[in-house]
Amino acid sequence: MGVAYVSGLVRSGKSYRLRWVNYLKPGVKRGNYSKEEADLIIELHAKLGNKWPAIAEKLPGRTDNDIKNYRLSRRNAASTYNKQHLCEASPLTSILKEEQPNQISHRVTVQDESALNDIVVAESSSL
Repeated sequence: MGVAYVSGLVRSGKSYRLRWVNYLKPGVKRGNYSKEEADLIIELHAKLGNKWPAIAEKLPGRTDNDIKNYRLSRRNAASTYNKQHLCEASPLTSILKEEQPNQISHRVTVQDESALNDIVVAESSSL
């Protein structure tokens, strides 16, 4: 019995293979991406779609899993950033900031080109 088994760690052959490919294999780059790598990932993802192994072939030393995680995390972060700033720059924002205390607010969903945004729309309490 091995030390891993006795300590309660039971791995399958697949987990050993993935650990080797993604972390332990010599030549695997870890750490930050250069500007050129980031630009190439965005360009290839736009051209090839979610074919991460094909994208990884163009970036020696980077694994397909690492590239996928990098791209999706940056895309989601940019989407969240744009959504927040889109709401702040909206013409409704200035109207809502001037909302009178005797008005009632209702939450409605408005479909934007990029995503669904919840916008609070003030309605007069007299209606």
